[in-house]
Amino acid sequence: MSLASFRRPLIALASLAMTTFLITGTATNAFAQTSAYSLTHESAASPSKVIIRDTIWRCAGGTCTTAAITTRPELACATAARKIGKITAFGGAGTTFDQAQLAKCNVKAKK
Repeated sequence: MSLASFRRPLIALASLAMTTFLITGTATNAFAQTSAYSLTHESAASPSKVIIRDTIWRCAGGTCTTAAITTRPELACATAARKIGKITAFGGAGTTFDQAQLAKCNVKAKK
């Protein structure tokens, strides 16, 4: 077999792989947007990016957002409070923490 006989199947396979990648990437982005989380904190020094466990939070002016979290929301909030400081609002995926949940979140908040 010559190299030319392998070329067509390889091009077809590469095209299929690229199409699958683009479709999957679009579906993943749409899902991530529906499960976005945000938090507001009282920290005087607002970082531009915070890594909490394995999640990157982008911050601006006391509010941080991320596409999705990989832990329970209560754990994500408490971990953020320990790393950043007191959390005044936390929510995502259709839920918003109430005052009792925020109080639990802030038990070990960074001072």
